[in-house]
Amino acid sequence: MRRLLLSVPYLGWLLAAPASASTLSIDLIWSATTGFGTPGSDQIEALAGDLLTLDVWATTTGPEGLSGVGLSLRFDEDGKNELDLVSAMTISQPYWSLLADPGNYPLLNFESEAGQAGQVASFLVGTLDPGPVDTTFLLGQAVFEVNPSVQADGVDVRGSMATSLDGAFDNLNAPVALLSLGAAGVRGPVPEPSTGQLLLLGLVVLAVRETRLGSRTERSPPRP
Repeated sequence: MRRLLLSVPYLGWLLAAPASASTLSIDLIWSATTGFGTPGSDQIEALAGDLLTLDVWATTTGPEGLSGVGLSLRFDEDGKNELDLVSAMTISQPYWSLLADPGNYPLLNFESEAGQAGQVASFLVGTLDPGPVDTTFLLGQAVFEVNPSVQADGVDVRGSMATSLDGAFDNLNAPVALLSLGAAGVRGPVPEPSTGQLLLLGLVVLAVRETRLGSRTERSPPRP
């Protein structure tokens, strides 16, 4: 089960305000790469030095729509420093009159290091007019560079509502129910066996074969 991180102000509003009939779901999709991996899903293969573009898609459902949303990203939470953030931007849509990029809040953005997660905060959009209803839209994009420490170890980036800027509200200004915040992973290549490893494997196979043949010869009864 994915863990949802909620900011303290949003969590307080969520507990105090009447429930909204609208919901919000976030999907993180790798949309482009400079490497050999195949974009189009939440998982991608990559090598050190590859640049990966991550799309942040938001889907709102329900009659009360969405008047605004703020979302952050957390990456390298396992402390292995597999990704470096290159850039991040919020995507404009016709129904948003208010928009802010993560770069507007440098104190809330930090790079991952060995033993420390990185954060992108926050993709922010909103409107003073009625917002979209039953709509899927591109909220933002982030570009990461892959580090040599990349591994196939599960989630590397996930959505978060951990800062004071984050939250989602409907057109009646009630907090929207969060169905999911999205997650994405990067898989390093499976290492090819070296010539020495292949030679060793061949010797082991031959040794096992000779042992089995010797055992059969010892157990065979003498011919009359």
